[in-house]
Amino acid sequence: MTAKTDESINKQLYILAFSLFIDNASFGIIFPLLPYLTDSLHATPIQYGLVISIYAFFQFIFAPLWGALSDRIGRKPIILSGLTGTLIGFLIFGFVDSLPLLYVSRAITGIATSATLSTANAYVADITTAEHRGSNFGVLNASLGVGITAGPAIGGLLFQFKISPHYAFLVPALFASTMALFNLVGAIFYLPESVPKKGLNNTTDVDETEILPIEFELEPPLVSISLDSFKKVLASKSAVTFILIFGLSVMSMSNFITAFSLYGSQILKLSELQLGFLFSAYGFGMALTQFLLYKKLSEKWNSEMLVLLGTALFLIGFTLIFVVNIYIGLFLVIVPLSMGYAFLNPSALELISEAIPEKLQGTGMGLNQSFASLVRIFAPIIAGYLFGIADHLPFSFSIILISLIFLIMLIVSLRSNKLSFTREQSFNIPAD
Repeated sequence: MTAKTDESINKQLYILAFSLFIDNASFGIIFPLLPYLTDSLHATPIQYGLVISIYAFFQFIFAPLWGALSDRIGRKPIILSGLTGTLIGFLIFGFVDSLPLLYVSRAITGIATSATLSTANAYVADITTAEHRGSNFGVLNASLGVGITAGPAIGGLLFQFKISPHYAFLVPALFASTMALFNLVGAIFYLPESVPKKGLNNTTDVDETEILPIEFELEPPLVSISLDSFKKVLASKSAVTFILIFGLSVMSMSNFITAFSLYGSQILKLSELQLGFLFSAYGFGMALTQFLLYKKLSEKWNSEMLVLLGTALFLIGFTLIFVVNIYIGLFLVIVPLSMGYAFLNPSALELISEAIPEKLQGTGMGLNQSFASLVRIFAPIIAGYLFGIADHLPFSFSIILISLIFLIMLIVSLRSNKLSFTREQSFNIPAD
């Protein structure tokens, strides 16, 4: 790559990273406000849960469709559509005065963010070489962490400013919409299409040595091509295995975050400010790890080694929570968990990307995002159920999930006869 090319790629990468920051910051902005909004609408606890889950539900439904469509018409139109939808969803949120309208707002936002996230991952796979792909996925993931960290603080601060007593949540919503608008304008003018024109509208000429081909015909044509692309991705044992690993890591952390909120507030009697500092520390630790450590290690170690490192850090954090019962000690729990997710998440994404042909990157990333969204729908419910049985049981469940990831990676390594985890010796699962 030339210096100019590197500069161009960096510009595109950081536009994408800001897009993902917008998605997660906007989610974080409304997260501490939702209980107050639903209470003002006289919602039941079940209805409040539906407000949260509907976001992940629509991400689950639409992520693979956006991904497959981006393989046909390009990444940029899908990213622009996602940013536009985010803007609209948060404008609606600012004027919510009924539960149905709140559901509409969350549904639109879920659909929009699914377009941005899955397509941004595919975009990175398009513009970077295999050598730098993992570190660039780390940049995207760090932007997620920064958004998660900054969002609640921004939302709580902006909630103090009220334009109208009837629309108390208008200022935070307008702020989130304005961020999306600036991002949309920047993407229009500075984000080029990453898929060459000759590669668009054509996923049927994938090299048969890259992935097992499967014949599949169904009308209408878009559905036929989309389903055919999904089948081709799922025919890869490597892709399915690493998508599973990614999903298990997401379930583990979603389960932990839900249970930790209950554990901190009900068992340890932490204040909202104390709990907020802990979650801010998690997001800050994840972003710092990915910017300072992951980028350097990913250039020397392969993704399989980084997944194993992430699982080890996860296990340390989940084990510590069984022995820590004072506030300051909880930061010792948060630090290895944030570092573990910082290593595991982008490394799993790189493994998924390596297992999928270039012309199916959007489809594969969309399927992965869809599976992760499905996990996020059910993980909080499972965590709440387990917490009702015993307050430490959700953390035991997370340990089981992380141990399963470690076991899967170990089996993959043994089957491939490649236990030297260097960047030069990454591998895929051999076919039977």
